Amino acid sequence: MDNTPSLSKRVKKSDAREIESFYQQYYENYVRALDQGEQADRAQLGKAYQAAGVLFEVLCAVNKTEKVEEVAPEIIAAAKDVQEKTEIYVPYNILPLDAAGASQCIMQLEEIKAAVTALKNTRGLSWPPSFDQQRQKTGDLDLLDWLRVMFGFQRDSVRNQREHLILLLANVHIRLSPKPEPLHKACTCFIITVPNDNRMAYELHGLLAGNVSVVTGENIRPSYGGDDEAFLKKVISPIYHVIEKESKKSNNGKAPHSAWCNYDDLNEYFWSTDCFSLGWPMRDDGDFFKSIRESRPIVEVYVVLGAAVFFQVCLQLLHADKTSCETHKGYNECSPHSSRSVEIVQAVELLCRAASDNLGAVVSLWAPVILVYFMDTQIWYAIFSTLYGGVSGAFGRLGEIRTLGMLRSRFYSLPGAFNTYLVPSEKACNKGFSFSKRFAEIPIALDMAAQFQSKDSDLWKRICADEYMKCAVIECYESFKLILNLMVIGENEKRIIGIIIKEIEASIAKNAFLSNFRVNALQTLCKKFVELLGILREGNASKRDTVVLLLQDMLEVVTRDMMVHENRELVDLGHGNKDSVPRRQLFAGTGSKPAIVFPPVITAHWEEQIKRLYILLTVKESAVDVPTNLEARRRIAFFTNSLFMEMPRAPKVHKMLSFSVMTPYYSEETVFSKNDLDLENEDGVSILFYLQKIYPDEWNNFMERINCKRESEVWSNEENVLQLRHWASLRGQTLCRTVRGMMYYRRALKLQAFLDMAEESEILKGYKVVTDPAEEEKRSQRSLSAQLEAIADMKFTYVATCQIYGHQKQSGDRRATDILNLMVNYPSLRVAYIDEVEERDGDKVHKVYYSVLVKAVDNRDQEIYRLKLPGSAKIGEGKPENQNHAIIFTRGEALQTIDMNQDNYLEEALKMRNLLEEFNEDHGLRQPTILGVREHIFTGRVRFHYGHPDVFDRIFHITRGGISKASRGINLSEDIFAGFNSTLRRGNITHHEYIQVGKGRDVGLNQISLFEAKVACGNGEQILSRDIYRLGHRFDFFRMLSCYFTTVGFYVSSMVVVIIVYAYLYGRLYLSLSGLESAIMKQARMRGNNALESAMASQSMVQLGLLMALPMVMEIGLERGFRTALGDFIIMQLQLCAVFFTFSLGTKSHYFGRTVLHGGAKYRATGRGFVVRHVKFAENYRMYSRSHFVKGVELMVLLIAYQIYGVAVTDTTAYLLLTSSMWFLVATWLFAPFLFNPSGFEWQKIVDDWDDWSKWINSRGGIGVPANKSWESWWDEEQEHLQSTGLLGRLWEIVLSLRFFLFQYGIVYHLNVANGNKSIIVYGLSWLVIVAVMLILKVVSMGRKKFSADFQLMFRLLKLFLFIGFIGTLGILFTLLHLTVGDIFASLLAFMPTGWALLQPKPPPFAQGQISQALRPLVKGVGLWGSVKALGRGYEYVMGLVIFTPVAVLAWFPFVSDFQTRLLFNQAFSRGLQISRILAGGKKHN
Repeated sequence: MDNTPSLSKRVKKSDAREIESFYQQYYENYVRALDQGEQADRAQLGKAYQAAGVLFEVLCAVNKTEKVEEVAPEIIAAAKDVQEKTEIYVPYNILPLDAAGASQCIMQLEEIKAAVTALKNTRGLSWPPSFDQQRQKTGDLDLLDWLRVMFGFQRDSVRNQREHLILLLANVHIRLSPKPEPLHKACTCFIITVPNDNRMAYELHGLLAGNVSVVTGENIRPSYGGDDEAFLKKVISPIYHVIEKESKKSNNGKAPHSAWCNYDDLNEYFWSTDCFSLGWPMRDDGDFFKSIRESRPIVEVYVVLGAAVFFQVCLQLLHADKTSCETHKGYNECSPHSSRSVEIVQAVELLCRAASDNLGAVVSLWAPVILVYFMDTQIWYAIFSTLYGGVSGAFGRLGEIRTLGMLRSRFYSLPGAFNTYLVPSEKACNKGFSFSKRFAEIPIALDMAAQFQSKDSDLWKRICADEYMKCAVIECYESFKLILNLMVIGENEKRIIGIIIKEIEASIAKNAFLSNFRVNALQTLCKKFVELLGILREGNASKRDTVVLLLQDMLEVVTRDMMVHENRELVDLGHGNKDSVPRRQLFAGTGSKPAIVFPPVITAHWEEQIKRLYILLTVKESAVDVPTNLEARRRIAFFTNSLFMEMPRAPKVHKMLSFSVMTPYYSEETVFSKNDLDLENEDGVSILFYLQKIYPDEWNNFMERINCKRESEVWSNEENVLQLRHWASLRGQTLCRTVRGMMYYRRALKLQAFLDMAEESEILKGYKVVTDPAEEEKRSQRSLSAQLEAIADMKFTYVATCQIYGHQKQSGDRRATDILNLMVNYPSLRVAYIDEVEERDGDKVHKVYYSVLVKAVDNRDQEIYRLKLPGSAKIGEGKPENQNHAIIFTRGEALQTIDMNQDNYLEEALKMRNLLEEFNEDHGLRQPTILGVREHIFTGRVRFHYGHPDVFDRIFHITRGGISKASRGINLSEDIFAGFNSTLRRGNITHHEYIQVGKGRDVGLNQISLFEAKVACGNGEQILSRDIYRLGHRFDFFRMLSCYFTTVGFYVSSMVVVIIVYAYLYGRLYLSLSGLESAIMKQARMRGNNALESAMASQSMVQLGLLMALPMVMEIGLERGFRTALGDFIIMQLQLCAVFFTFSLGTKSHYFGRTVLHGGAKYRATGRGFVVRHVKFAENYRMYSRSHFVKGVELMVLLIAYQIYGVAVTDTTAYLLLTSSMWFLVATWLFAPFLFNPSGFEWQKIVDDWDDWSKWINSRGGIGVPANKSWESWWDEEQEHLQSTGLLGRLWEIVLSLRFFLFQYGIVYHLNVANGNKSIIVYGLSWLVIVAVMLILKVVSMGRKKFSADFQLMFRLLKLFLFIGFIGTLGILFTLLHLTVGDIFASLLAFMPTGWALLQPKPPPFAQGQISQALRPLVKGVGLWGSVKALGRGYEYVMGLVIFTPVAVLAWFPFVSDFQTRLLFNQAFSRGLQISRILAGGKKHN
């Protein structure tokens, strides 16, 4: 490389001296000058010192290369100064607490200054001699520095807590009146009382008091201190390693809770006296868990349920007694429910007498009756909650304004309501708010006048009937006069206009306007005037001649077309209404004397006037239809309705409670990429195409906003593509949408602070002037804009906990870039993440974990805090661990937890001050600790609140265990445990309907099922938790019932519904096969006992769907009207809502039961994407086989067997009436996944699905083969819960599987081959069939292994001999034992359930076929596992055919696919979605 040009410009003799000279000049002329300026720019200073540090490193490196040993003393001094200042000017979060930051606006707030001063009061504290003598002398150290050096806290941890403490004290201080003096005492007391009442508190007290140790005779020193990480290494890490070791015992949440200890166990250990055995300093061999385990008997839950049932039975018996229902007088005198109960009880009593010697019969008869009462409690709760919620909502004024028509009727009262609640009291009196822009009134008035033939008074009366029309007419007339007065300056022209206006007003005063003017020409005049307004809006000077012509035309219309009589003054001026009168060239001006001012002087008031008048004259839509967007109408209606609901008054912004928002994020979608939007699925549908059809009006608005006519123009411009990505992302469930919504809080606070702080003149200039200040004002820290930023920083913080952001940056994941762009677009957004760093310790390299907070500076992320962790943060559940590591970075007195699929609205953010005031309101015995907030589901209609977006009392919760319990498995549903924890710690939870946030839900059946599976598993774990156990013990009876039915009780009741069906059908099957039903019916007919006969033919299965929908109907009725609610309910039924409810019932009962019995609850990612994809049959089969298909087939077999052998019903019609709801359940569980699957009945897709399923089920498994590629791998995965379950779980699997033997036990005695023999030998001989089948399978399996490869002929001969033997056996049975064809089918019905019980797995509540799985080691030992797997594959194949065949048959008929399309996309059709194009593979370029 040629260095000649560089060497020629070098002044000094060597590179080292050249760099040294440059360094000195840079330091003196730039760094020092910048530092000593009057208004030191902190950002530039930080960069300057960093650059100087890098220059010095380069200087040292060059000196080493050129072997220059000495560096000038002044350079060394400058480098030391740079190093010190670099440490001072570290990046900051909210408060720049260094010297250069003192000029920042937020640091000028008096409360901030007071808090900082109080912390710096370190007089009397004993500092270590070696610690930062220089800063001790200058007074730069504060109380937190002293705590750090004494106890060995991390530097960044202290920095973080310093800012947190200053902001907290300042926010508390700003609300106090009068201000306390002195503040530093309160601050000091706070710091002293931060440690718990333990050994550290004793040491802190000793340090402050200067106490002397009685052991050493020296001043008391901390047990743990020294370097910056002493506390982490010596206190936190030992505790962490203990809980980490216990977490590994959990086997990823699969081990029983009694086998390991979790976070709660550790917490309770430190609340027990056993913790003192650890000593202080803590002993390394201390036992942290003395007899503490998370193990609560599930019986407690059923005790609660039993109490509820007992309570209900007592009430019903009392009611039955009062109504004097006598059995012999009939049942019509009683209430419907009482008569049903008494009838069943009396009939069953008679049945039991008839079957008193048969215990199985008694159980079969009584079990459904008892279980119905368990289910009825949930129904009674649904009715009670509906009535109570309806009354409460009505008194809470919910739904008073449901439509824009209702809003119009209360329009006058809105400003007063707005001022009452959203404007602080002192502002409410002197500053008003105007609601304007009434549309469509002028066009209507013009049409009315043109067609009116009566008197002036009648026309004016009709106009005045609508107050808004009257105001609009007057406003337009006055604005018309104002514009002409400002534009026209020619004397002759002004005189003519004045004469015309005088004539019009005189006619109006005399009620002679209609007789003096032809009003049918008003339309023409209006068109000319609108055209003039359009030119005035543009202000184009080149159109002056056009303006002159328009003014002349307007004068012609008035004088010639409208005026009936000639005006003498106009005639004198040459402007009569006769054609013979000559015209003069008006408005054109003469020479240098213009007649009009054009272009006019543009002011903000002029622009607003022109724009407003233009809208009044041109918008023809009715005000009822504006806005046309349904979402905008809903938001306006809810916001205005909320202003009439009860809420606290809003304080001024600087006196409100400060708060933070926290959003956990892992790797979900942040912003849709260009490829995401344009990528087409198998049907040719892209996300963008889907959104265009779902939101057509919003798409048109977007195209207009970016000034594009065609979609191709959007893709050709990178800026437009970026806007398109954001447009689509704001309509999906993305982090971008959530961040945008939550940052409305900051925008609302700045607006409200502006109204609080601004002068009248500034308010008149408008808020936009402040939000977009001039460059000079941006640099000024005293401007109103800077003050608004400061107050917003003080009151609001937003932290997104992007757990793997560091890993995403390293791997080049585009999501990291998207997150950085969000920080750039929203500078106050902070991102917290876990950083994994490999560090070398000697010869070993190990991972070190840090909790990091970053912000955006100069389009890059800048690290603010880096806190070292004792190990990996994720040793429990991922989401709560993510929240727990980041909660230390939040600020304020309140904390709102927001999921990353939520949204917010600006108008709702305006009410956040009111909501936070609820913490200071009287809500009973205790102040609120959690404020519940309603959610609007933007992906559907029904609202379901379950935890987010609650607002927590942050100080209450971070000092009482936090907001997120994170133990693996048990705390899967961390949201609800926060409520449990708050209640158990004497908190109070309230709910408020006047404010809402948006919430996205899963929209596809598979996504919904995954979500419901997760929640059901979470409730299964809740039953086992100490929280539910303790709540049940501490609540009174009614609160206990309320807690039960709104949490785990709902899932218990769901499982009971399914159990009722099973108990009823198995009971009926037992009675039928045993012959007892026939005997009872015969006896009943002989006695003429109709009640007994009707009870035998009654249906014990009660559908919950209609009654459980009552709360939803009440909610919609209150918010949108009961007529709408009834219509929605009917439409939902037509959209097969009952099918979906019944299907989800199976999901809940399946996963809830499996979790209770086996554990293993885990988080299930749902995807949250748009559902326009066809799900293949194999994927549906894998997902629903065990939860729905197996149970559906079992119930179908039960119903068929009962139809064949039952005698309680004698004809098909009666049988269908009796079992219709159960057949509905079967059909739903078997076919709902295909009904709700896009293109589920399209023939070509059916063919492809069959090929895919056949390939999957015939594929052999192996190591590393995923479950979606091989049936064997999937089959093994389905047994995982059995591998981790305990002995009791395996025992229950076997016990529950024994019911399948009932088929074989009963049916074999009804075969002709049994010849009426009732001996047990018949049943014993029937097992020979099972043994024979297993032996044949074993022989075939062995033959395949030994002969199929090398001896193919031998293998074929073996199969031939087996076939001949099978045919021969059948011949013998037909000939000698009188076997019939019907016996063959009956045998299949008898033996298939037995084989299923022996082979196939199915989780509870009805564990099917778990014997071979539960005894898997034994089966493998005898060499039958291959036969088990082969027979299992056969069962799966048969079940797949049973399910697939009806779907394939329906796919033959095109109308079935059309019906499904209409069903799935009904909402989209109502908005004009072209589903036929979507499902036919329509392309966007078509």
